Amino acid sequence: MKHLNKFNELKSYTYKKASDKLKTMGHPRRAGVMKDWAIETENREREAARNEEFKRNGPYGVFDLDIMTSKWDPNTKKSNHHSLISGKFVLSISYQSDWTIDSFCDNVADDFKYGFNLIFEFGVMPADEETRFKFDKLKDWQDDFMSNGAYWCSRIYYNVIPSTGGMIINPTGSYSFDSMENDWIEFKDRANAIKFKKLFSDAIAGKNNWGTSRWTPLSLGDQVKPFFTKNPSSRLSQEDFDNMMEGGYEKLVESTKRMSVNQLYKN
Repeated sequence: MKHLNKFNELKSYTYKKASDKLKTMGHPRRAGVMKDWAIETENREREAARNEEFKRNGPYGVFDLDIMTSKWDPNTKKSNHHSLISGKFVLSISYQSDWTIDSFCDNVADDFKYGFNLIFEFGVMPADEETRFKFDKLKDWQDDFMSNGAYWCSRIYYNVIPSTGGMIINPTGSYSFDSMENDWIEFKDRANAIKFKKLFSDAIAGKNNWGTSRWTPLSLGDQVKPFFTKNPSSRLSQEDFDNMMEGGYEKLVESTKRMSVNQLYKN
C-alpha cells in the first residue's frame, strides 16, 4: 500500500474494485486507503480528459456567453428563464450521425413532408479561472450532460429539406437552436454570435478541424459528407437517393453563410 504514490499505472475503477475486495475480506483500513487512492486517481483522469478537450477546442476561440436555464412556475403557468452562469467559454461540437440517419430513414416513409434536419450538439467548457470557479460550483447539477469537462447542453437542428420543398436537398440557412434538457447556451452579443457562425460555417466547409474528438479524427465537414453519398434506407432506390442529394454538401456549405444569428444571442 505504501507504494501506491510511486506506481500509479492502473485505472481508477481497478482501485475501486480492489477496495471493494479488501472490504469483503475484512481489511477495512486497507480498503479505505485504496478507496481514497481510487478517488484521487479518478480526479486526475478527469483533469487529464478536460485538458485534452480544452487543448483540442481552445484554438477555435473563446466566447462570452451565458448558460441559461428554464424552470416551470406552476403559479403563473409559465417557464421562467434566467442565467445559471455568465463567463468565458470554449465550445465543443458533435455531429449526431446515427440519430440523423435514423431520422432520415423514418422520414422517407412520409416523403419528408415535415422536412428534415442535420443534428449537432454543443458542449461548453470554462476558458478562464473565474468562469471555472463558478462553473465547478454548478457541476453537480449537470453531471448527466458532462463529458471530459464540457457541459453538453445545446443542439442545432439544421434544416436541409424544407417541409414544403419535396424530396430534395435544399438548405437555406434555416435552423433551430435548442436546449438538450432545461439548459442552453446564449451568446452575450451579436459579435460573439457572428464569431460562432463563422466557426461553424468554416467547420462544415472543412476549413478547420473543429469537431474532432477522442472518438473520431475527422473534422466536422468530413463527418457530414457521407450523409450525402451513402443511402441508408432500403425504401429509397439509389437513383432516387442520388437525385435527391445532388450537390447536397456544396449546398449545405453555401447555406451556412446565410445563417441568421438573431436566435443565438441576447437580442
